Amino acid sequence: MASLRLNIPVIFVSGGPMEAGKTKLSDKIIKLDLVDAMIQGADPKVSDDQSNQVERSACPTCGSCSGMFTANSMNCLTEALGLSQPGNGSLLATHADRKQLFLNAGKRIVELTKRYYEQDDESALPRNIASKAAFENAMTLDIAMGGSTNTVLHLLAAAQEAEIDFTMSDIDKLSRKVPQLCKVAPSTQKYHMEDVHRAGGVLGILGELDRAGLLNRNVKNVLGLTLPQTLEQYDITVTQDEAVKKMFRAGPAGIRTTQAFSQDCRWDSLDDDRTAGCIRSLEYAYSKDGGLAVLYGNFAENGCIVKTAAWMTASLNSPAGESV
Repeated sequence: MASLRLNIPVIFVSGGPMEAGKTKLSDKIIKLDLVDAMIQGADPKVSDDQSNQVERSACPTCGSCSGMFTANSMNCLTEALGLSQPGNGSLLATHADRKQLFLNAGKRIVELTKRYYEQDDESALPRNIASKAAFENAMTLDIAMGGSTNTVLHLLAAAQEAEIDFTMSDIDKLSRKVPQLCKVAPSTQKYHMEDVHRAGGVLGILGELDRAGLLNRNVKNVLGLTLPQTLEQYDITVTQDEAVKKMFRAGPAGIRTTQAFSQDCRWDSLDDDRTAGCIRSLEYAYSKDGGLAVLYGNFAENGCIVKTAAWMTASLNSPAGESV
């Protein structure tokens, strides 16, 4: 919000996601996050020993949680807005590759600053990068990945600071045509941010959305690349860049630590399975409806946001009736 209000050169680079917690229950290794600990702690059928075991394992490393909660959702959206580098939303906080994001951001912000202050190049400013088209792309990503409902509050506030006419009406229109292509904790225990990264991160999801014709392509990012150029280089399903593939193989070490950049573990392979993997193609979407939806009614006359990605049963998806 401040960067768009002040409109001075900026690059967002965050601390990165936490590794997923892991523990053994009933002879099975399961992945965990903080929500699992909260649920277990409140369940009277769960023993104190099991609850304590889950609680001790839920948050094993530094980082901004391990699922698609608010912080990770917003860091993913900065990529779609064009205000951060590829990998910012999904590369683990513990991984040594994350340090390179900081180093690259330092070099790039100096270049952007010189372009604006020495060459009067206003294309280096955040308002000229995070245009309305970019906000629409960010919201499209948000819906497709089932991001936190808090992101809507933040995106609307950021758009207002940028003096962009982006409203709940725009979000409603997008939510009616964008499918859910990625499902991540807390909507499922199967996938966490480390799995999203292995599947290509934000650019992996944007690549599928682009092939589905759901993105505005005439946008640029802080690297000066258009969306097609960015996808050509960073979408794991099409890139020929081995360094990019190596970066997206950055994985968890499974070591309890609060030390950033402390490990260099790699997945043996990328998850480029778009039929049954973490990220899906349009044809194999988790659902034709997106992970976020706008609802209107007597309780929310101006609209409210529902995280449909987290619906546990189909019973909620029943024909609409009269508001009570």
